[in-house]
Amino acid sequence: MRRIPDDFVELHASRLLLLILGASEKTRKGVHSINSRVKIAKLDFFLRYPSYLEKALKILISEGKLKGDTKVSADSLHSIDPSMIRYHYGPWDKKYYNILNFLVAYNLISVKKNERGVDTFSLTKEGEEKAKILCTRENYKEIKDLSAIIGTIFGDWKGTTIKNFIYQHFPELINLPLGTKIKP
Repeated sequence: MRRIPDDFVELHASRLLLLILGASEKTRKGVHSINSRVKIAKLDFFLRYPSYLEKALKILISEGKLKGDTKVSADSLHSIDPSMIRYHYGPWDKKYYNILNFLVAYNLISVKKNERGVDTFSLTKEGEEKAKILCTRENYKEIKDLSAIIGTIFGDWKGTTIKNFIYQHFPELINLPLGTKIKP
């Protein structure tokens, strides 16, 4: 997959739609949701930097927390959009606010605060339909497949747990000065 230009909001929005569809579990009401912007950012990190996803898989397999038959395609090991920066809570992208607002404005996701005040990002019916259409397109296959792998591995994890995993296993990211671009 070629890299996504920073100013092409629609492509970033498509990536996040596929991530929410593939990396979330349906709620009791049948809605695909991810709790917290932190979790979206960390899942998106593994989507955008598949080489780190591959390292995470190896770590989890070696720790006995994952079966050894889960693999990332060699075709996916190049970065999809290597423009995340080191921020206070690990990998982050300043574009999230605009992209998430774009998705809300076009009624593709809804955002609600839960009882703890944490935002829950859910696909709307229209958002799920659009995401499923994207899944049928060849140029989104890599994102769809990686999102499903990420969901299988990290879907049940809390955002803070994923952040702590990144801090523990990828000190090269955490040792970067704040605001530094993360390299693939």
